[in-house]
Amino acid sequence: MRDIWGGERDILGTFAREQGAVLYTDPIFGLPAGGTTMTSKQVADMIDLVVTKKGKISFNMQAITNIDEMLSGAQTRAGMSVTADELRYVCGNEAARAITTFYNGHAPC
Repeated sequence: MRDIWGGERDILGTFAREQGAVLYTDPIFGLPAGGTTMTSKQVADMIDLVVTKKGKISFNMQAITNIDEMLSGAQTRAGMSVTADELRYVCGNEAARAITTFYNGHAPC
């Protein structure tokens, strides 16, 4: 596995396609093209948009092994800071949690 965004095993893209979902890179979210990082505010705005539009969030827990670290805000492993922000925001936001289904692992909140 090279990374979660592309390469030999595109975990994120494959999961999104299986769920019939769009990725954070979809133009609906208005993020700059070509990047794989987002600020905590961009994460919150993206999730709030999904909630406002009465969408659904499919959260892939595959390969996430440091859930407690992510939820506490402690240092996360490289490449997982956006995932940690997403997880914290969903778990701390009742409206977002209500529209989220966790796959490939238990619901952490």
